[in-house]
Amino acid sequence: MNKKYTTIAIYIVITAVIIMTAGELIINYKNIFGLIGGLWELLWTVFRPATIGFAIAYLLFPVVKKLNGFFMLFEKSINKRNPEVRSHWALSVATTWFLVLAGISAVLTVLVSTVTENVKFVSIIEMSKAAETIVLATEDFYRKALQFLGTLNIAASDVDAVLKNFGETAIGWFQNASNNFAGSVSSVVSSMGTLLFSIIFSIYFMVDGDNILNYWKRVLQILLPEKIYTGIGMVIEDADRCFSGYIRGQIADAIIMAVIFSVVLSIIKVPYAVVIGILSGIGNLIPYIGPVVAYGGVALSCLMSGDIKKLILAVVIVFIIQTIDGNVINPKLLSSSIQVHPLLVISALLIGGSIGGVLGMLLAVPLGALIKLEFDRFVKYRMEK
Repeated sequence: MNKKYTTIAIYIVITAVIIMTAGELIINYKNIFGLIGGLWELLWTVFRPATIGFAIAYLLFPVVKKLNGFFMLFEKSINKRNPEVRSHWALSVATTWFLVLAGISAVLTVLVSTVTENVKFVSIIEMSKAAETIVLATEDFYRKALQFLGTLNIAASDVDAVLKNFGETAIGWFQNASNNFAGSVSSVVSSMGTLLFSIIFSIYFMVDGDNILNYWKRVLQILLPEKIYTGIGMVIEDADRCFSGYIRGQIADAIIMAVIFSVVLSIIKVPYAVVIGILSGIGNLIPYIGPVVAYGGVALSCLMSGDIKKLILAVVIVFIIQTIDGNVINPKLLSSSIQVHPLLVISALLIGGSIGGVLGMLLAVPLGALIKLEFDRFVKYRMEK
């Protein structure tokens, strides 16, 4: 028994196994990728409700925390003899969900009432019908906008073609956005089981979130070296600071702007005011897109009706609302930790849109802020070292 040649033989056997395995993978890559894809689809079907539930719980957590503090303060004020105050976390979670459902129903009631021109309360069961009404109004707006662009008569044919292509591209973007929105709504309606389990997961995450978080902290602290555990904790804290304030603030800003635009434009009787309001609110989720959608929608709607005075008034109102949003509402809602240069914002939006579409553009800015924060921290570490 020669130890040297035995070691060489073991290395030869291992190398041969690796080469044969790699060859089999290359030859049967279609079947292997198909198996991986099927396994991933199965896992995603199982974990999708948990992922959606975690996202919902993450967004609603500050509301639950505020309500819990309010309930504890209220109990302390009415029970001054007992200094010990209990936590009302479960009641706060139930109240949060009640406020969310009531808010969704109220917003849809306002939107559908402005579309149908008569007040009608929209219950949770009728939300799919309300969404269908809004989508039909969007499609009607798209069809009439195309007819209006077809009636434009410009002397220079090249300029006419450019304007028409630009108009069709812009309106096509609106149509795709509305179709995606409609597809999302119909998908949610047709997947009530997934939605129900997502809500259940979110409730469990909100009720028992601290225990789950402390459990995984203990597990990672035991399994990982101290340096790696500390680094992961710092990255998670940075990610929470970058994502939480930005995403919650953008969603709240989008809802507020959609309601304001819909109501105000309906008051001055701009055609398709609700459609413009909804699209502007969706556009406000992404920096610089909301104002473009608002001005473009108002211009198309008023030009189609031939009311120049209303167009001027609507543009002035949109300018005032966007100014208030940009200087008052949006800065109040967004976290102060999201401080990135406009060039980085634009670059992040382009990259996020090319990779993940609308969702990628929504997550691009906080992700870019997180990458910049970690890069600055790394540079500072290297300088100190």
